[in-house]
Amino acid sequence: MAMGIPVITNSGVGDVAEIVTETNSGIVINEFTEQSFKQVAELLLQSNFSGNRIREGAKKIYALDNAIESYKRMYKKLLG
Repeated sequence: MAMGIPVITNSGVGDVAEIVTETNSGIVINEFTEQSFKQVAELLLQSNFSGNRIREGAKKIYALDNAIESYKRMYKKLLG
């Protein structure tokens, strides 16, 4: 994502599928079949992913400064 390249990921592992979907930064695959792989390849060829939008999504989710602020908010909420 930081490179602005669409991500292909599988569902069912942490929150990766949710992040990719929310940031419109790639395609989530649900089955490991030849047909699914072909569909993903076709979707990538037909898609119009924005490298800038993908990078911005990566910054929003993974940037250290943002993560620190997110943890601060969470701890303040938990600790009062």
